[in-house]
Amino acid sequence: MPTRSFPRFAHGPVLRAVTASEVFGPTLGAAFVRSEAVPQAVTVFSGTAGVDFTQLNPASSSSANQTSITNDTTGEVWWPKGTYVAPSNGFSLKAGQEHRLESPAGGTRSASNTALIDGQNSALYGVQTPASGAAITIRGGLIIRCTNYGIVHSLPNGLTVEDTV
Repeated sequence: MPTRSFPRFAHGPVLRAVTASEVFGPTLGAAFVRSEAVPQAVTVFSGTAGVDFTQLNPASSSSANQTSITNDTTGEVWWPKGTYVAPSNGFSLKAGQEHRLESPAGGTRSASNTALIDGQNSALYGVQTPASGAAITIRGGLIIRCTNYGIVHSLPNGLTVEDTV
């Protein structure tokens, strides 16, 4: 069986050779990794709302929040905790934006501690990306009760989703 040797790192240990038949990955197993892989906290951008980033409001209508997303010129959109009712085709994100949805660390999230996008069993999606333009990032939040998908992605230049449930 072939072996692989790893190089000696400057001021570091020499790693042992491993055989091709060895299983790579966490030694405590998949169940442990799943139970310990919880989303991290997501917090507001630095700066001033309305100047350095666009701030949505869960008390505003879906169309008012969509207008804020569409008219954003900062590239950064902050979703404070609360419930955002998704429009029928979901919120349409703009190319090049980063969306941060307020969230605590851990898997226990609700509208009282998280920005929650609720499709109310009638919206097709929670959010959707455009078909062209710069990559989009979505961090945090909870997306629930969409009839098709929480996030629908058609952007060829990429989508990053982190710490989103």
